[in-house]
Amino acid sequence: MEFIPLAEETGLIVRIGKWIMGEACQEAVKLQERFPQPPPLTMSVNISAHQLQHPGLIDEVREVLRTTGLNASSLVLELTETAMMADAEMAILKLNQLKELGVKLAIDDFGTGYSSLNYLRRFPVDILKVDKSFIDQVALGGEQGALTASIIKLAATLQLVPVAEGIETEAQLARLLELDCRLGQGFLFAQPMDRDAFERLLEERSGVLGAPAGAGGAVAP
Repeated sequence: MEFIPLAEETGLIVRIGKWIMGEACQEAVKLQERFPQPPPLTMSVNISAHQLQHPGLIDEVREVLRTTGLNASSLVLELTETAMMADAEMAILKLNQLKELGVKLAIDDFGTGYSSLNYLRRFPVDILKVDKSFIDQVALGGEQGALTASIIKLAATLQLVPVAEGIETEAQLARLLELDCRLGQGFLFAQPMDRDAFERLLEERSGVLGAPAGAGGAVAP
């Protein structure tokens, strides 16, 4: 069994997730100090369905922000549609509580879950991350490309920031820019990397990056 499913099955994902959030926020503070820029670099952290359902989540996020000194607006919490729709009404309540702390919220892997447009309107999120399966089709034209374009336009209609996941080709990037999708991540920009390599990347692109600095890849310049 893979690590994350096992952690979720045993319930350890809640403790692991809290530790990861603390480490990520602490690292974000260090990066902001070393690479100051307007707006400040942000850090993205994934939240599982088990963490969302955990009654102590709000207090844990509040405590991590307090102990690390990271401004709440610099933390982006990413949740999948599936995690939010497991108990949609509870999710709406928790997300609103998180928003009150000042953090930003993102729907991760959008398009792979089963949320309805009605619930999408009610979720108090800021960012819509379009799944790689749609980005793979964006430059192909036809119905496949049109669907991806519709999702990006939907984000704009709902006043959400679209972020493209899994950009791998220049053609995909060019089409996304045509659709006014200004942020993305993927192997076109960088492979997954350790902290030292990431800091070298920031040194090379200092003053260019301004989107979530999560571990999923680099953002479009």
